[in-house]
Amino acid sequence: MLQPRLAAFAFAAVLVAAQTSANADNPVRISADSTRAALRKITTEPEISAYVKSVADRACRQFKQAGLTPDGLAIAVILDEEDREPVMGGYNMNRPFYPASVVKLCYALALEEAFADGRIARTPEVLRDLDLMLRISSNAATNRILDLLTGTESGPELPEAELAEFAAKRQAVNKYLRRLGFRDINACQKTWDDAPFGRDMQFLGPNYENRNRMTAADTARLLWIIKRGKAVSRPACDEILKHIRRRPGDPKDIQARRIGGGVPPGSGLWSKAGWTSSTNHDAAYVELPIGSPFVLVVFTNTSYKYPEIPAWIASEITHAIQLDRLRPEFTPATVRMRPPAGGR
Repeated sequence: MLQPRLAAFAFAAVLVAAQTSANADNPVRISADSTRAALRKITTEPEISAYVKSVADRACRQFKQAGLTPDGLAIAVILDEEDREPVMGGYNMNRPFYPASVVKLCYALALEEAFADGRIARTPEVLRDLDLMLRISSNAATNRILDLLTGTESGPELPEAELAEFAAKRQAVNKYLRRLGFRDINACQKTWDDAPFGRDMQFLGPNYENRNRMTAADTARLLWIIKRGKAVSRPACDEILKHIRRRPGDPKDIQARRIGGGVPPGSGLWSKAGWTSSTNHDAAYVELPIGSPFVLVVFTNTSYKYPEIPAWIASEITHAIQLDRLRPEFTPATVRMRPPAGGR
């Protein structure tokens, strides 16, 4: 027979295990109101923007031959200490850019919301597409997910009335993002390996006026709420993070060699890049071995052939944080313990 104290301990352990299991099956939902409230805590610091502008100016001089121009560059930084409110600054950070595959972060969060609401089932096929969309940036998987989220499918051109219905359905992700407080994101188009056609081309517009767009600032905020578990639920955000966890500079992972190419080995890195012949983007959350954790978004209208541009910018921002130059009172260069590989 168990001693009373041991019996009490065993009973408590059973209760904790049962509660943990229940929480896993029924995670605490995070309302859109709560997400908006979290986003309002991110304030802009002129000192950060001033330093980031100096980095942008130097980058444009250094990579002029690669086609980098002041108007073709945007940077956003969020400093994210555990015990302080997050602060941000940037360069051209409210200017809209075509985001290429960075938009897949929007589709991933909208999919997690649909999972939580029961609108889309967590089938092996859909979960595989989520992984492919984020881990290797598969366009085919992305397009299947967007079809699921919006109840649409690609095909031949549509007559006016049917096109209007198609266009309205394709706004599903944008409507969700507006509820969360994002105003400068347009996430309604597929990502293509070749070119849009038929109704997708009609919806895009003859001058591509309805193409996807994101600002560096909103992209940074979006990645911040995912890393902090401030939307849908903590497990939902963790599922996204699992698929974008990378090893800095990994030669086998193209998405780890942009911002990830400019941060120290041993850093925690969660990133989603986007690249075409004329876009060279990355959005990353970085946990440094020494220095404050931060979000960094770099958008450039240069070719994917120049991953050294976001890597160089990441290196400059990292050094500024570690040397207390970005915002000295906020970024003490002290050693911080990070979760082991595979953690949040």
